[in-house]
Amino acid sequence: SYSSVIPSGTYQAGTEGSDTLLSCPRGAYCNDLMEKNFTLCTPGTYQPLSSQRQCIQCPIGYVCSEHGLTVPRICPAGYVCDEKGMDYAKPCPSGFWCDRGTATLSTECFYSDVLTSKSLGDESFSNLGTCFDNSTSDFGLQGSKYSAELWAERHLMPLDSDANIHPIRGKFCLDDSCLKMEDTDNYGVVDKSFDYSSTEFALRRPHVCPNGYYCNPGSASSVKMLSSRSASPNLCFNSYHCPEGSSNPNGVGSCKKGFYCRFGTRHSCPVGTFCPHDNVFDPLPCEPGSFNFMVGQTECSTCPIGYMCPSYGLKDPVICPHGFVCSRQGLASPNIRCPAGFYCQNGTKTSDPFRNDTTLRPLSCTPGTYCLSGTGFNEIREDEMLDSAVAGGFRALYAQPCSRGFFCEAASTTPKGSGPCPPGFICEKGTANPRPTPKGFFAEHPGTVEATACLPGFYAPTIENEKCYECPAGTSCEVEGLWKAEECPPGTYRSNIEADGNGCVSCPQGTWSKNWQLREKGECNRCPTGVVCPLDGMTNPCSYSDLPTPYEPIVNLKGMPAFEYEFPAELRPPLFSMDECLALNSNSERSASRQFFFGELIPPYIDVLGRGPHFRPSDQRHVKYQNEAKCYRNSQPNGSLLYKRMADYYGPQF
Repeated sequence: SYSSVIPSGTYQAGTEGSDTLLSCPRGAYCNDLMEKNFTLCTPGTYQPLSSQRQCIQCPIGYVCSEHGLTVPRICPAGYVCDEKGMDYAKPCPSGFWCDRGTATLSTECFYSDVLTSKSLGDESFSNLGTCFDNSTSDFGLQGSKYSAELWAERHLMPLDSDANIHPIRGKFCLDDSCLKMEDTDNYGVVDKSFDYSSTEFALRRPHVCPNGYYCNPGSASSVKMLSSRSASPNLCFNSYHCPEGSSNPNGVGSCKKGFYCRFGTRHSCPVGTFCPHDNVFDPLPCEPGSFNFMVGQTECSTCPIGYMCPSYGLKDPVICPHGFVCSRQGLASPNIRCPAGFYCQNGTKTSDPFRNDTTLRPLSCTPGTYCLSGTGFNEIREDEMLDSAVAGGFRALYAQPCSRGFFCEAASTTPKGSGPCPPGFICEKGTANPRPTPKGFFAEHPGTVEATACLPGFYAPTIENEKCYECPAGTSCEVEGLWKAEECPPGTYRSNIEADGNGCVSCPQGTWSKNWQLREKGECNRCPTGVVCPLDGMTNPCSYSDLPTPYEPIVNLKGMPAFEYEFPAELRPPLFSMDECLALNSNSERSASRQFFFGELIPPYIDVLGRGPHFRPSDQRHVKYQNEAKCYRNSQPNGSLLYKRMADYYGPQF
């Protein structure tokens, strides 16, 4: 029978009865009203099952843009499906590109709103990221932890020429890249009416436009293009800064000072360069006279005093070479040669050698040397007067020794230094102070190199002699180089060179002399009457045996005379009595032949043995000088006959 009520999910096209009911097809719905036909799912919905009374909202990440869809369609590339029941997809936001299945407008960039803002030209949005600046003009601190002053005093540089060191000074900016999220390519969504696990397709977030590129709305591919109308990342304008997520070819604006931008990619100005203004495409190398070992600089550091910067793009200044002075800032080459008389080490910063506020000044050349203008080393190298190139083709001069015959005090400027060697001095090569001539030598003329020995007949008794002196009378100088005249020995004499020559002359026959330093022949003694002097140069006509002998005390050794000093006091034999003593002369009655005498010695010429030359006869009762009278022996109290004749001729004191 016919019923007016039709079950849900079915429809009845006619009136025949319940056997003519039809199931609602997929992609359509049939409600519980009296349906004579099914209704297709409207856009924004879909229905994968038949006999359904309603359609299902299109899930997030999908779009249902047609009627009667049985399954939702994945969100196409270049679009975003971030809501349920979407019948059309939203274009991918500018600054991003969207792959298939993009299911959210939530992006990785916290400043994406800034990039699409109408305030794009605003300075507040022109440079993204946080920057800090620790720049310094001190080149020592640019590359090390020590100041330039310390390096200068050590004559060293903080960096080797081949050093591979990263800069530690300048303007540094934090990374302005967008935040990277883990679910970018696997975005999770929960929907009770749709089982996302039933598909093998993962939902996604929008992908940020890469650095240096911009993305128009609806960009669908990561392939980078040059065309400005493509649905892919497009290359930004030159000299503009396009960080990640840029939406137009100007990015966030022109490249700012301290940076350079090549087709949208911003870079800090590297060491050795500077970026002085906006819109710099290529960094400019530091000009001669400047340097830079910092990044992100708008200007290069001026070359400091004591250094030079000879070429473009220097990271570090070049220390002023030996032999030159760099006394001003910003020098491309040394401005002064080292003054004459001084030498300049590397890094010299003043030409005034008398400044006491720095050690980096010209230093006086050491005594004994001279320095021409431009001398760089105090070391003497005669065979290498000019050194090989040091820097920039400059040649460094070494100190040179003072010329022979001259002396050079400190800071001498010529080979003649302070002048010729004065008379009485000698100056060898490299003399600092003239050296006085030694004894026996002389230097008569200025500029003497080697002292001359005094000729025979002359002598020089002191140092610093301008001439030698003739040996005085009574002396001889028979060899050269004497500083002490030799005295004429006994038996010789000498008056002067003209009369007697250089050597002493012997006293002639018939004369003699016992004295030294006779000054003429007349000082030779004539032989006395009765005495013969048959030889030249006689010194003693008589001998030692002719002289008077002393009185010696004797004792009685068993009747025989013996010298008293041969016995100890406690063992001394008895003395002779006067009679016994005189009886010893019994062999001769002549007084001239007497050898034994009894009496006492007259002081003071008495030696420790009790001997003496002066005798006084006396007995025991009449002694005057001694405690007792003794027997004495003297074989020749008045000398020999020859001695007596000499004494008679010359006197007893001769």
